[in-house]
Amino acid sequence: MPNTELADMVAASSTTTGSSDHWSTVLPVFRCPPDCGLCCQQLIIECDALDVLREPRIHEAVPLRKTNRSLPVIDNTWILYGNNGCPFLDESKRCGIYSTRPSICTGFPVGGTKCRQLRQQAGLPPLEPSAADGSMTDRLIAELKDNEEV
Repeated sequence: MPNTELADMVAASSTTTGSSDHWSTVLPVFRCPPDCGLCCQQLIIECDALDVLREPRIHEAVPLRKTNRSLPVIDNTWILYGNNGCPFLDESKRCGIYSTRPSICTGFPVGGTKCRQLRQQAGLPPLEPSAADGSMTDRLIAELKDNEEV
């Protein structure tokens, strides 16, 4: 997600809690709805050696292609993609390896630009943000935003 998009989201959702127990900036939280899985079905998922070490089933997944394309840090890339998308996407459109999913998946911005594009192409409405949960991610992004303003 570009910094300007994140800054706009932060500006639109910043509130003061009035409590010293919480950070004053509250960010929107987007959650994947059940029966979506568009990012897993329509995007090519590149995995690196660290992903394979974390989740060995990636190496054995079918359909899978291992390329020798050189990346800046790691020489090999595993590509997860098939006729129905990622082979770990189950019939209820949920990730079968969620806790050990590839880094590219954990970094995909739910509710971000690409998510909105995929949902629009599928005739689905954009995701609405839910209340921030005060997670470490919320606090880190708020701190980064504060540092950008200085």
